[in-house]
Amino acid sequence: MTDETTTAAETTVESDVTATASAAETTVETATAAASSPQKIYVGPKLRQPYPVKPLTIFRGTLPVPLAAAVAADADLAACFVAVSEYGAAKSRLKNSATALARSVAAVKARYGKVGD
Repeated sequence: MTDETTTAAETTVESDVTATASAAETTVETATAAASSPQKIYVGPKLRQPYPVKPLTIFRGTLPVPLAAAVAADADLAACFVAVSEYGAAKSRLKNSATALARSVAAVKARYGKVGD
């Protein structure tokens, strides 16, 4: 009977350790996912479609579904979303109309910009 009790206690300890390890792995995965998707700032023109967005809007995590779909389909629109940590460099690139970012912003304004902007 002692052997059965010891085995049951060992099983309980092993399951507690496994549960703790699983929880730790989940926490690490969640932290990694959060770190891999930095805050993005929109540096393009004011949009009405496909989703209303004002310049310098900051997005945490994922973009709203309609906007994410448009970003996936349009490389110029995607280029208008930069990491917040890179905003200073992006602002400098916007001043030079020959840069890829400035050309992307102009293309987005032509495609999606509000009439009269």
